[in-house]
Amino acid sequence: MDAKVSRTSHPEMGKSRIKEDEEKVQNVISCFDEWVNPFFQQNELVSISTARAAPAEVCEDLSKAHQLGEEAYAQFKVDRLETGKVKFDSRMSTLKLKTFSSLRKEKIVKVKGKEFVLKAGKALFGRIILVAQVRKVNMPDVLKYPLGPVPYALATVEGSICKTVKSTLASALQRKVSSESNLPARRATIIDGMSLVQKVPGGIETFGQIASCILSMAMKSDGDSERIDIVFDTYRNCSIKQCERILRGDDLSDSHHLQNIKASQKVRMWKEFLKKGTNKSALIFFLAETWKGEESRSKLHDKVLYVTYLDKCYKITRRDFIEVTELQSTHEEADGRLMLHALHVSSFDRLPVVIVSEDNDVLGLALSVHSSIIVPFLSDVW
Repeated sequence: MDAKVSRTSHPEMGKSRIKEDEEKVQNVISCFDEWVNPFFQQNELVSISTARAAPAEVCEDLSKAHQLGEEAYAQFKVDRLETGKVKFDSRMSTLKLKTFSSLRKEKIVKVKGKEFVLKAGKALFGRIILVAQVRKVNMPDVLKYPLGPVPYALATVEGSICKTVKSTLASALQRKVSSESNLPARRATIIDGMSLVQKVPGGIETFGQIASCILSMAMKSDGDSERIDIVFDTYRNCSIKQCERILRGDDLSDSHHLQNIKASQKVRMWKEFLKKGTNKSALIFFLAETWKGEESRSKLHDKVLYVTYLDKCYKITRRDFIEVTELQSTHEEADGRLMLHALHVSSFDRLPVVIVSEDNDVLGLALSVHSSIIVPFLSDVW
């Protein structure tokens, strides 16, 4: 027989479908990396939706939930099936284990002497619509008020601060300004130091190599600059940023804690190491001290390097280094200090300024102070 064999392929094996599926997978991976990665090896239990680390009592209840359930079932079997001490259809009590839902903020209101707990239930909106139909309530007026214990525009149901998408604002601002492709030959570059630290590639063995790597990246970021400023954040125990750091899970990891970093010291668990503010503060001090050394200064050639640590700033050249009192600042975040360094460049060196940062806040600040900083050119590189 001359039979024809039909060759059919599954639609999911097509090139276009494979490409589409791969793009979706990469989007999911990037979402986890930007928010919180539950598959990354970590000791704390973190909520994927809110990036909030669970307290010890929640972790304990969740880890023992299966065991406690088995124990409750065994007790149920003995009391109601084997001995008959308790009637089979008697009311059962729940274990009331603490979960992430237990972290939700409750708001108690008093109505005619009675206390009620406001809950963000799914039936709340339906009840409001039902009442509005009977009593002819103006729904636009009702929706002016929050329908839960907290305003959802500001906080989640757990009471945590909502994380905003600041990149949308940055895109809108960038549409209103013109980009400059031709940079002046003589200029100064001001760099967000922690953005350089986050870009350190894997595989580096010692902290001395990390210091050399970060310095090389700073010098290559704008090779024609006469002056390079590397501005770091400041990490304090009592900080206005502490709430945000707790939400991100910072300072809660069990990674090793270092006080005095040495150049020959091995780098272990780099990502976990950067989760602790004390570790980052020790790293910044190590970088500043290393770059003040003769070996690092020789790599500068004719360039001038400014680097910050806590409230101090050092000017480092090939010959020596000095502390710059004009650039002392108690500002915690590097955002404001970047503007201070831009003002210093315009006042003392009279050089055009290029700010290198990935923080959207820096873009907004640079646009707001642009008119007050008298320099021939001010630009943000992203």
